[in-house]
Amino acid sequence: MPFYNNLVIHILRHCLFLILLCPIVSQSELIDPENQIPRVSNVTAKQIGLNEVSVSYTAMDQNGDQLTISMIVITKDGKQIFPKQLSGDVGLAVISGKQKKILWTITDEIPLYHFSDGYVVGIVADDQHQPTTKIQWQPDDAEMVLVPAGTFLMGSEEMQHAQPIHKVEISAFYMDTYEVTVGQYKRFTDFTGYEYNDWAEVAKFSPTEEHPMIFVTWYDAMAYCVWAKKRLPTEAEWEYAARGGLARRSYPWGSIINQQQANYTDFDNDDNRLLQSVGNFPANGYGLHDTAGNVFEWCLDAFDDKFYKNSRLKDPLAGELSLAELKKNFGTVLSGRVLRGGSYRYSAEYVRVDYRDYANPDHRFDAGGFRCVVNVPK
Repeated sequence: MPFYNNLVIHILRHCLFLILLCPIVSQSELIDPENQIPRVSNVTAKQIGLNEVSVSYTAMDQNGDQLTISMIVITKDGKQIFPKQLSGDVGLAVISGKQKKILWTITDEIPLYHFSDGYVVGIVADDQHQPTTKIQWQPDDAEMVLVPAGTFLMGSEEMQHAQPIHKVEISAFYMDTYEVTVGQYKRFTDFTGYEYNDWAEVAKFSPTEEHPMIFVTWYDAMAYCVWAKKRLPTEAEWEYAARGGLARRSYPWGSIINQQQANYTDFDNDDNRLLQSVGNFPANGYGLHDTAGNVFEWCLDAFDDKFYKNSRLKDPLAGELSLAELKKNFGTVLSGRVLRGGSYRYSAEYVRVDYRDYANPDHRFDAGGFRCVVNVPK
């Protein structure tokens, strides 16, 4: 939701700014009571060259959402101008904070002699927060939530295989609200006749149909996805979704975590930690449950610890095969596949949203599961 703050700018003959802060002219309706509107304040500006204006502002978001920042100029006669050449803390994926800077290089949009008149400059901060959009997907009868398109900073300088931090653009998609359950996987095998023989092992750790499906290989997960007309998320999609709209945080809810938020291990007290049924812990900002802990989740990508250095900007996917080729030929894949989210057997450090792990595609274990995604129709 956007928030506006404006200032009136007068340019004197000596090219100095006289700035008068004006009241807020508008703000969006609060459509989600749990989300706080970002606040813009302390807007200042000065001319630093014949055709350059430096704008400083503070933009704070109490939910920690990344912001989309834009600037608008309104002339004395009410004409709206959207500056063409802006750089600095403007555009997508701006992290909230103080002393944010925008450099405006004036082009033909405003002749210089007009600056003797009063102008209104508006700084707009939008956290892109909208009410959760949910769908019920067939044939697996799974609840899915919309993950909106956006840009984020992927990776971490603190994690060994998650460097460097790099910008990624993600197209919108729907993601399963919960990890695929034992009950859903049983319906898949019953309907298709898919051969699966580890139900006894599953029952030891996931005793009900509402527990996450485990002891599934990457091939098992892909087979389910093909039947359900879905797919596994890419690693970038998974991290973007797990962050829930928060920028540069370690966990889906912020920078700290406790065992009321996720199922993970405190080695001092958790010798008998158990798997939990899906949805027992709070959802993140996109409405997704259990993206930290409980079970690891398979991703589409081949694991490549150097991929972040060469990742493409938009919708990256590691490995030699495209989405279509993976869906058609997943049985031929031999390289290790990415696992994300950590598990109930891991400590807090390893259930971070940026922690990367992997396993061979034929590996199955008591803390390995998955969830699915589908593309948003264009």
